[in-house]
Order: sequence, then structure tokens, then C-alpha cells
Amino acid sequence: LDRYRFAMRRIGLLACVVATSFAAAACGGSSSGGSSSPQSSTSPQSSSTPSVAFDKTAAKAAAQQALLTTADFPSGWTSSPATNSNDSQVDTPLATCMHVSPTLFGNGSTDSVSVDSPDFSPPGGSNTSVSESVHVGTTAKADAEFSLFTSPRLTGCLDSVFGTFLKQSFAKDPSTRSAKLGTPTTKRIDFTSFGDETDAFSFSIPFEVQGQHVTVYIDFVFIRHANSGVQLSFFNISSPFDLATAEGLASKAFDKLTAANIPAA
Repeated sequence: LDRYRFAMRRIGLLACVVATSFAAAACGGSSSGGSSSPQSSTSPQSSSTPSVAFDKTAAKAAAQQALLTTADFPSGWTSSPATNSNDSQVDTPLATCMHVSPTLFGNGSTDSVSVDSPDFSPPGGSNTSVSESVHVGTTAKADAEFSLFTSPRLTGCLDSVFGTFLKQSFAKDPSTRSAKLGTPTTKRIDFTSFGDETDAFSFSIPFEVQGQHVTVYIDFVFIRHANSGVQLSFFNISSPFDLATAEGLASKAFDKLTAANIPAA
């Protein structure tokens, strides 16, 4: 199974393409942190805040400042450069399924920016990784995009988009073509609430290679604070990522986000 380790990791990376596209402007709101809550925690958004011109340069610098580093992880964890992919091929089908405009997705607009952390892994943890994106944008765009997390269509659309995208990608790549992919499942999960809104989802997909059955798990956590937000992706093979570790890292990510000099917009 070792020679298919890249294929296993690829599942998580490909799935993260979809999640990153979906959360590209998960930013905007007001703050606070802490208690355990199921599925989603939302605080009312103020409509009295005056509009401020969006400064992309300042926003990008602040987002970079808020990213997790190896110092935020347990001893022995290491980092490697983030693996970036083109998410344009999932924007349209996801928007179509959600009945929204494709302009809500992606990071090429003038009213939001996004920066990515490296990929973090534990000692000897080739089957485990954590990554983060920090997003800063206008409150108006954040309101529109974060509202998608409460849509009843969400989990079904993610299952459909994940499944189609992964199957097409695997079929094109000789290193993954022989893998037999099962049915993907996306569900909301209970997660400690931070900031104005916290939404958490677990994606899993079983597959078979050389007669061996493996399930890949990716948990996605979205946290909104003021006109900024973080997306954390927790990838693990054979079992879900440890919840306590995930919540500890989410707490650190939220603390760094609130400490960053995020420009208002």
C-alpha cells in the first residue's frame, strides 16, 4: 500500500480544493470565543457599521500575520509548502447546485483576499495533515457567503461536487486510476464555537486499492470574526482526525486572527 500513499494524500488535497473554493470569502462579523455548539453558531450582524473602502494590500498583510506556524503545533510537527490547485473547475457546478452565482466563490475579486498556510504534519504522520486559509474581505461579501453554510442544500451539494470532481481527477491520473472510489459523505459535526459564526463539516470517502479498503476523512472548520475568517482542514486516513487536537488548533487560529491588524471594510 505504500506506493499508493501519494494517491491517498491526493484525496485530501483534491477535496480541500472544493472546500477552499467554497470558503474563499468566509469573512465578516463581530467577536467572542468559546462554548461547545452543534453545527453552527451565529451572532446577529450589525447593519449600522458604515461602509469602508477595502484595502487589499493591508488585508493580505494582516491575513498573513494571522496564519498558524509550526510553533502553534505540538512538538515534532513539521511543515511543507502548501499544495495549490486550480479550483475554477468546481466553482460553477457548486454554485449551480447551491442556486447561487459563481461570483460568490473564488479569490479573484476586488473585495476579498485569501492566504494559505503550509501543510502541517506530525512526526511520522504521512497519513495526517492540517492546513489553514485566512480570508479577509468586505462584510457584505462575507454575509452573503457565510449564509450558504445554513442552506439545507449544502451537504448534498458537497457530496455531489466532491464525488464527481474526485472521480474525474482520479480517472485522468495513472497513479490513481486503479483506485475504486466509494460514495462520499458530508455531514455537519459538533465543534466548539468561536467568533461570530463557527461551522464544521466532516467529509469521508471510502476507496479500494489492491484489494485493501481505506477511508479518508477530512474535517473542515470555518470561523468568522469581524470581516475576516479562517478555514481549517484536518486530513487523516483510516480514522477521523482527533477532535480535541482540532479544537485546540482552532482556538489558536482564532486567537491569532483576533490579534491580527485586520482592516475594517
